[in-house]
Amino acid sequence: MKEYKANAKLMGSTFEFILCAEHDHSASRLLNQCIGEVRRIETLLTEFSMDSETAVINAAAGAEPVTVSAETYQLIERCRNISALTGGAFDISSGLLKKLYPFRQADFALPSAREIREAVKRTGYRKIQLCGNNRVQLGITGMHIAFGAIGKGYAADRVKSLMLREGVECGVINASGDLTA
Repeated sequence: MKEYKANAKLMGSTFEFILCAEHDHSASRLLNQCIGEVRRIETLLTEFSMDSETAVINAAAGAEPVTVSAETYQLIERCRNISALTGGAFDISSGLLKKLYPFRQADFALPSAREIREAVKRTGYRKIQLCGNNRVQLGITGMHIAFGAIGKGYAADRVKSLMLREGVECGVINASGDLTA
């Protein structure tokens, strides 16, 4: 067995894929599949492309339910469950609050009480409605979800499943510190 590696810039981060295989051609094919799987997930979850399911959900906030893939629906359901377990400490709708605190900007200023109140009105995992049949609705106009807190780890787990299905017995996925082996 020989070790094979690939690195790629995905989901705004560096991903490293390592696996052990008998043959160069099968390892190369599988590493390309791993990269492709993360790209596929990124296409679903990114908030930076108007075509992603996340962007479509966000654009329809407060209006009507949006039909998404079963995968995205299940991930949102999982996120809501994690939010409930953590008493809301984990919340994919908290991005509006985060944007109020751009600490890296040179001219940073604390947000006003009014800005905070407005953001809080549009935040909260309980306002993410799972309507069945893979339909999701954000309950308030201007509400926003993002998968930055879970996306890379989810992608690494999906790649691990791919590697296992392909018979890999030894491998590592490093999604900029989110590791699985």
